[in-house]
Amino acid sequence: MIKVLFSCILAAVFAAPAYADGAYLGLGVTTSSHDSYESGTKGAYKIFGGYDFTPTWGIEAGYMNIPTFNTDRAFATISREGMTLLYSGEANGKAMYIAGKATMAISDRIALVTKLGFGHERVNKSYVGPSDAFRYKMITNDLYAGIGLKYSLSKKVSLGLELERIGSGSQSGSGIRPEKASINVSYSF
Repeated sequence: MIKVLFSCILAAVFAAPAYADGAYLGLGVTTSSHDSYESGTKGAYKIFGGYDFTPTWGIEAGYMNIPTFNTDRAFATISREGMTLLYSGEANGKAMYIAGKATMAISDRIALVTKLGFGHERVNKSYVGPSDAFRYKMITNDLYAGIGLKYSLSKKVSLGLELERIGSGSQSGSGIRPEKASINVSYSF
């Protein structure tokens, strides 16, 4: 029975209409937060584009900036003089992804969108302390996954709400949280 069901699913996928839904471009506002620097979430921008081969299957690539997070922290207190030594730090960067995309219509205007692919994150960090200063880059290549809802305003324009995860983020030592939420608008050609 499972083989028959699997064969039916494959036949439905390959028998889908031969037309392509086409190319699209989009812009979005996404969130970004850091584990150990400024608390709270900052807004960032997202640029993406893709191609829908069928109403169900497509591919997408995107770029997101990571805004600058700052910190000033006390790391030592000299009791005799009553001084506190501070260091300051900064982190910012960018993230990119390429992913396969599956779309499932819920109604004539609303669709569930899932994405799975490859993510690349580059975070620049710098520290300045009382006796030293240094800069370094952290580069991670990891899994990208996304899930969201798309609402069609017209045949060409859609609004989207997505939850995305790029890489391992704070587990890699960059401190940037990998989870992001975004609101997007896209235009199909």
